[in-house]
Amino acid sequence: MGRRKAEWTLLAPLGELPEGRVLEEVGRSIERRERLHRERTLPKRASQSHADLLREVLEKVRGAEGVLAFQVDGGGTLGRRVGERGSSVLVAAGAHAERSVYVVRYERARLHESGAGFNFTWELRGELCENPEARKELEVLEGRVLRRFPALREVLGLGEMEDPPTFTGFVGAVERGCLLFPVNVFGECRWVLVGTVSFPLQTAYSEKGIKGLEDEALVRLLRHEPSLEPLSPEVLAALVRGRGGPNEAARILAMARLRGL
Repeated sequence: MGRRKAEWTLLAPLGELPEGRVLEEVGRSIERRERLHRERTLPKRASQSHADLLREVLEKVRGAEGVLAFQVDGGGTLGRRVGERGSSVLVAAGAHAERSVYVVRYERARLHESGAGFNFTWELRGELCENPEARKELEVLEGRVLRRFPALREVLGLGEMEDPPTFTGFVGAVERGCLLFPVNVFGECRWVLVGTVSFPLQTAYSEKGIKGLEDEALVRLLRHEPSLEPLSPEVLAALVRGRGGPNEAARILAMARLRGL
């Protein structure tokens, strides 16, 4: 069984949902496709319309800034002949900058050999830059981040006055004390800026994880990062708490990086 997809791009004022008539129209289109299937259909309540389900999904990716993604699906069943049956999937991503752009995808997708369904939010996030409307919002988000944190230009290989021609990397950033973690379109943090110098992270941390960790837990996490290893636990803890000297720490790390070349 191959993947059969249908996709819609829905526009709304920033932080709002698309108009009700638009949701009704897309909901009816999803319903027509769902009628072709009896098993593992979307988890809709008996009294709920597909437009209502769509609205619930879009509420999960509604925002005033940034990129969000969410999925509902018909799930899988262990022990079934999964090669012959698929599952309905409804996945949505919201890109929010000057407007709210929602990309909605419905499909019947093959299940994992274990019988479980796949998560397609990652795939849809990665394809947002190919959608003309969503890409406009990504470019605005990146422009805001680069203006606020010019040191991120180093990560993107840009000069001080150079602007990226199109979206190339970041949609946000998380500040933890003296450290800055840029966030990519997948909601990941793969770099850390110490002062004005960027260092790669061996592990891709989620934006929510970096935001939500207590200071002590974040220090323990970062102590295992090879690029930050030259810093003592005390210095690292001071940076996370906003009490350290980021420029001196960056100098120590840069010297260690040069010695390792």
